[in-house]
Amino acid sequence: MKNAVDLALTYSPLPAAVCGYLCPNLCMDHCTRHTFRLPPVDTTVLGKASLQAQAPEPAPATGHKIAIIGGGAAGLSIAWQLWMKGHEPIIYDMAKSLGGKIASLIPRSRIPDEVLAHELRRVSENIKQVHLNHRLTKNEFNVIKKRHDFVVIATGAQKPRMIPVPGNKRAIAALNFLRQSKENKAKVGKEVVIIGAGNVGCDVATEAARLGAKNITLIDIQEPASYGKERQQAEAVGANVLWPRFTKAITAKGVELTSGEVLPADTVIVSIGDQPDLDFLSSEIATVGGSVAVDENCQSSDPKVFAVGDAVKLGLLTEAIGMGRKAATAIDAVLKANVKSFMKKGGFILKCKKCEILSWLELRKGSAQAS
Repeated sequence: MKNAVDLALTYSPLPAAVCGYLCPNLCMDHCTRHTFRLPPVDTTVLGKASLQAQAPEPAPATGHKIAIIGGGAAGLSIAWQLWMKGHEPIIYDMAKSLGGKIASLIPRSRIPDEVLAHELRRVSENIKQVHLNHRLTKNEFNVIKKRHDFVVIATGAQKPRMIPVPGNKRAIAALNFLRQSKENKAKVGKEVVIIGAGNVGCDVATEAARLGAKNITLIDIQEPASYGKERQQAEAVGANVLWPRFTKAITAKGVELTSGEVLPADTVIVSIGDQPDLDFLSSEIATVGGSVAVDENCQSSDPKVFAVGDAVKLGLLTEAIGMGRKAATAIDAVLKANVKSFMKKGGFILKCKKCEILSWLELRKGSAQAS
């Protein structure tokens, strides 16, 4: 059991928070033990037990420095993996503390503060270089790129989408509401309508009930994608889910639907997703639909820049963590593997024989070595 628990930390820096509490545990649904009509391995038990796990010993230091822009699940995942491989990750985040949305948005009813605090403390004990509470500019990003071997964009999705209907300024974005709620600053009326009935909308409903709302309605234009613990907790507090419903306007009376029906609301909260805030990126880094465009190795159009997590594609926490591991493996392969080099534009184009990744490394102090 101890070996299995310790092993969890080689895959993720947050096994208790994610596997123990937040993940929908889809792996349990597909466990091979089902083939023999046996119950699946309970990953929630292993996840929670990892609070007692011993952190792995990192490989010998390589001297390579990788900047990680973002300290949420994806950023911590790749930073942790690079640290284990002997490299030096340096995290930059605009928040006051590490943890991303897990720390700032997810309700305490889903994960105890002390669990996340324990895991973040373990990360901080091993990843020493962390710069917080500062939003990067384009100039600062370019300076960081020059000073590091690679840069990883792991900023998540921090810009809330708002529904383009008359009166939308009367509504509050789910991201802002959940952040205020986590800081004990949120207020709601007795009647709350939530536009968007996904898992985030369900978290909003649960928090609205905790804050005193009596009548909570979630609406969606299609069958809601919410499921698992979030949906169960929303239903447990009496939230009503209606679909398909299409919003025409948000008024002083509530949410007016295209059918003419008005859903009374003292508070309207919009939960239709968030998008990355990439204003700091240089223009040579390609984006698609507002997200960073990457290849199968999470490498962007600038070979020195990788991107992971919601900055690339909205998904589960486990997907963000897995993407961090994949990108770390790719970066490590370029930095460590035997490479074939040749001069081009004052630098080296390095082609890794192991995984066929192309990477651009600038010459430093007039010389560079590759073998």
